[in-house]
Amino acid sequence: GMQPQPQLPQQMQQMAYNPSQQSPLGPGLMPAPVLGEAATYPAGMPQDPISPFQLPQGLPPPTMLEQPRRSKPSIYEDQRRLDFDLLSAEDLAVTAENDGSPTVRYEAILSLAGFVGKYLKAFVAVADEGHTADEDKDPSASLEQPLRDNKLATIPDEGENESADDDTHGSGNQNISFPRGVNSLQAKKFSNLWKTIHKLQHKEPFGHASLSARSIVSAVNENLFVLRTRLSEEELNAPEEQPSFLTPSQSTSDQLAPNLPLELGAISPPKLPLRRNQTDSVALSSKSTESASSDLVKSTSSRNMPADVSRRWSNFFEVEYKPPQSEFYEWKKNEFSKSLNPRESSAALPPLLDPLSHEGAVQIYRERRNRALHEESESFSAEFACLAPKPQALKRRSLYGGSDLDILNAGLNGASAKASAAFEEEVTAKKQALHLGQTAMLLNTDKKTSMLKFHAYEPALVVSDGGNTVSLWDVNTAKRINSFRNGQMKCRNTSMTWINEMTSSLLLMGTDDGTVRIYDGLIEDNGGISRATPELASAFVAAPDLDVGKRGGSGLVTEWQQFSGRLLAGGSSRTIHCWDLESEKCKATFESKLGSCVTTITTAWDYTSSDLQARAAGYSGIGPEIFVAGYDNGALKVFDIRAKLEPVSEAGTGSSVEPRTHSQRRSRRPPKLMQYAEHTSWVVNAAFTGFGGRYEIVSGCVAGDIKFWDLRIPESIRTLDVQRSPMTALACHPGIPFFATGSHAQFIKILSMDGDTLQVIRYHEAIAGQRMGPVSCLAFHPHRPLLAAGATDEIISLYSPK
Repeated sequence: GMQPQPQLPQQMQQMAYNPSQQSPLGPGLMPAPVLGEAATYPAGMPQDPISPFQLPQGLPPPTMLEQPRRSKPSIYEDQRRLDFDLLSAEDLAVTAENDGSPTVRYEAILSLAGFVGKYLKAFVAVADEGHTADEDKDPSASLEQPLRDNKLATIPDEGENESADDDTHGSGNQNISFPRGVNSLQAKKFSNLWKTIHKLQHKEPFGHASLSARSIVSAVNENLFVLRTRLSEEELNAPEEQPSFLTPSQSTSDQLAPNLPLELGAISPPKLPLRRNQTDSVALSSKSTESASSDLVKSTSSRNMPADVSRRWSNFFEVEYKPPQSEFYEWKKNEFSKSLNPRESSAALPPLLDPLSHEGAVQIYRERRNRALHEESESFSAEFACLAPKPQALKRRSLYGGSDLDILNAGLNGASAKASAAFEEEVTAKKQALHLGQTAMLLNTDKKTSMLKFHAYEPALVVSDGGNTVSLWDVNTAKRINSFRNGQMKCRNTSMTWINEMTSSLLLMGTDDGTVRIYDGLIEDNGGISRATPELASAFVAAPDLDVGKRGGSGLVTEWQQFSGRLLAGGSSRTIHCWDLESEKCKATFESKLGSCVTTITTAWDYTSSDLQARAAGYSGIGPEIFVAGYDNGALKVFDIRAKLEPVSEAGTGSSVEPRTHSQRRSRRPPKLMQYAEHTSWVVNAAFTGFGGRYEIVSGCVAGDIKFWDLRIPESIRTLDVQRSPMTALACHPGIPFFATGSHAQFIKILSMDGDTLQVIRYHEAIAGQRMGPVSCLAFHPHRPLLAAGATDEIISLYSPK
């Protein structure tokens, strides 16, 4: 009953292991060949043995159909690669939202476009959930809430048996689910990325980047609408028949064409009318539509697929999108090649050094203009220097009654008394010389004025209304030269300042959504105001945590430091951000810790004063890194940029801030108590003054009181009760010691630094008996005694000394 064993061929028998065979290494082992010598084999073994991996001719070949070959896994089943891609995409999304450079954000969005093109099936499934439009209407909506079709419930987690979910991934319910291999965590990440891209198309302030994000959303929605329309047609034509090329376990999202590219340009409409969501529509120019329409609509039947499937597959998709290509590398390559070319670099002098070139002529004009304005400003400052506030020591009350100044004057001789009387007459004459008269009236058709800003070296005045309209006026001719809108219609301008006034002037505008936009092309090279539409040079979100739409909030409040290139941005938020506009990065963030919104920011430094650094010897409480912020509850808070996140002092706490460093702990200098909580209402404005060698901060609140602060002293050094009616505007001249206040009771009051009222303006001189409207804003020219006043009506008044 024993079955005979199969006999091996003779060659295989010779290669069999023989334990009795002796060798130097032991029984049954062959010696290893020596390097550089021919291999020797034991006796009886062929010199060219057959490899054990080769089959002898006598054995039949194995059948190749015994174990089917496993297909290559899809990009969604490669979990490690998918997780890495999602992690990179999340970093790109953060960069696209928060970076200060428009170029960096644009390149990040282009990279996200490539990610969307690679995982287009997943984004189509996310777009089909319909949660983005609901979250735009209700910001409190979350991905944790049940979605419309409960798609996440049909996606198996990692390690879960996917065979049990074959019915849920089928196309019987005509719902587009995620591709097989995507777990619930990855699906949430796709949803968050889609939400970020959908947000960028509305919140991105730079036009090109916003259009790119808008095109991504439109491309995904176009695929979704075409797919659902084709599925509806198939369901109507054959309601109980499934397409023959789809397996029962195949997801509806697998019907997408493989490697379907994405286009960020014009999008060709489908051949069937599709109803689109208004928030997802993209307004594209006719030029870009015509240029790309011939390449977008293509048939996909030429792909590698069976003949009987190609025709029906092409019924589902006829729109093809191509991903955009970044030109940043080629652009920088050309720039570097120009700078490194020795022939071009040494061919001629730099344009700024050649007075016959256009650049050289513009440079010479700006130098002469700046020098003339600085000389004029110095002459005004020297002329009215006698109006500077007197030293505080001479105004202290004496023990014998009266003041120290009266006692000092009583002991002077006759000559000194005459000199003092002459000085008082000079002060009175200078105060009369500052009597302002209305020189021009600007009729603003925007019906309201919220902000005013003079250009320091050109006769230009920027006016902002209560919305987002900005207009430029020529002060000499009292005519409006240019007008444009800043940002979206629903935004409101809340801050405004000029940048680089001495060279190439830029206008910085801030809106109540935390966005800063910088415009170029408003001032021409010859000094005139341009009539062309300004060019958007840069735009970014300066205050990401700003409370948008807060009722009674201050919006975005900014302070520009020309000497350091820093921009301080705060407002209706808990933090103040310090931006370096040269590197386009946020350098520091400061916590307010007061629970109130910032209403004004000023720097305790004046970069135009040439002798300020020499006079500010030792610790004077001022410096280019120190700034003061005013709040809506009347508090003032001092910050030091060098301290990063640590404020120097906190107003209203009643306690000093303990020193942080080791050298400060060992210092014998007493702690500087700076508790500025004397104002009782909204701080209207704060400004830095340095008249008479005294460096002070002037602040005023809505209650009508004005206080002067020395940052080395924990309380105000003097207080002026200016008015009883609500104060709505405050402006201090940087070179002449006088300031102006505006009231809701329709008057403007001009005062000196010692509190003397120089003038009260109630009526328009050009119109007899015409009362001015409630004052909303005031602004002084930086170098001239020129005042601009805006009200809630359409009249803007200009005042200068008579």
